[in-house]
Amino acid sequence: MRTEVGQLLFRLGDRLNNPVGILSVLDQLQYSQWLPEHELRQLSWTRFQALLHYAYTNVPYYRRALDTAGIHPSDITEPQHISRIPILRKADVQAAGHSIRPARLRRGAVPVDTSGSTGKHLSFLVEKVARSHFLAAQLRGLSWYGIQPGEPMARVWGVPFRLYPRLRERVKDRILNRLRLSVFDMDSMGMRRFIQLCRVFRPSVLYGYASAVARLAQFVNSEGLSDAVRSLRVAATTSEVLYAHHRQAIHEAFAVPVANEYGCCEVGIIAYQCPEGALHIAVENVLVEVVRDGQPVQPGESGTILVTGLLNRATPFIRYELGDIGALEPNPCRCGRGLPTMSPVVGRTTDWVQTRDGQSIPAHVFMYAMGTGIADRWGIREYRVIQQSLDHFRVQVVPSSSYRPEVEQSFAAELRRHIGATANVSFEQLNDLPKDPSGKLRYFVSEIGTGEPHGRQGG
Repeated sequence: MRTEVGQLLFRLGDRLNNPVGILSVLDQLQYSQWLPEHELRQLSWTRFQALLHYAYTNVPYYRRALDTAGIHPSDITEPQHISRIPILRKADVQAAGHSIRPARLRRGAVPVDTSGSTGKHLSFLVEKVARSHFLAAQLRGLSWYGIQPGEPMARVWGVPFRLYPRLRERVKDRILNRLRLSVFDMDSMGMRRFIQLCRVFRPSVLYGYASAVARLAQFVNSEGLSDAVRSLRVAATTSEVLYAHHRQAIHEAFAVPVANEYGCCEVGIIAYQCPEGALHIAVENVLVEVVRDGQPVQPGESGTILVTGLLNRATPFIRYELGDIGALEPNPCRCGRGLPTMSPVVGRTTDWVQTRDGQSIPAHVFMYAMGTGIADRWGIREYRVIQQSLDHFRVQVVPSSSYRPEVEQSFAAELRRHIGATANVSFEQLNDLPKDPSGKLRYFVSEIGTGEPHGRQGG
């Protein structure tokens, strides 16, 4: 579909389907991003207070939770008071059922079902006005790379297994000017067919799960197919940690900027990376905290990320723990936007290696042990580490034709240096790594319990 036709269809669909148009919200966000940071923080805080009052008055779960904690919304007058509000976790949302929705629900809410990378099912509602803000925040991020709404997008994403949802997604792709490669169809034949279609489709954007886009890039590099996708102006990755070797492979394959998007189904886009490299928080829509042991940490210090979706009252997510580890950045970005910044997410709170001496070490220790340039140096396309016991680790690797077996000895030695000399490391070669039900790829799996931090943290 030509870009002009795609843009026209986007505008028509926006008018028909959204009571508050996405493009109207996008105009607002394009303006607000240049406001001074203190004004944006005040806007975010004002919206947080309004949401808290609404939730206490209208949502049974929050009335009960705040009363139990001995808190009234009028007590929360300054941002430093926010830590008094109980943290919301996925298990709380599941247990609350409909009590986490307003007793009298307003019209215009859309049901959402997700399992995410945890495999735990979650159902909630999103108001259409909030959904418009979710999508507008994403479009604003893409606009930083010169992408306009309705431009052709190549999407590396999951595909529903059931017939009707699959057909519905196919229609949406057609209307929204998208070409999709299923992450469940990423063998050589599927990727080659997708690249051939891109020659005709001429996408401006390549968008998808970080690991899947990186795998496509590795295929393009190995097969010498870069010329087939020269229409691209940006590659945007989401849903997973974007590792340095993935970013390098994507940039080499497509010769475009690689933008990191951070978000979740529950609150939408949380942050988007600008061309200067900073990850800007969409503070008009979401309030982000970083805590350790429930208390805020200083900018630059890592901790557990909490988010509050400021605009969705159909299912309020207030101080919601995503399970991600990250940090707020202390300094403004050189691009001049007033939007605060955060560091890229480095992993999940469940991604911790437990050691024999009682330490908990972040699982990205494996990335450092393997080193950068794993595809070139060692001939490894992908890898996953499974901790089977305190002393036993199984490393699954997907080798390329240039695989070098000596990586096994080198990796095992480096791993023992970080987590203890008694570590037993075995290797298993696979044709492909199994994905979770959503199509995402987990690089660390613990089989010895929750994998949550305990004792002293090292790394």
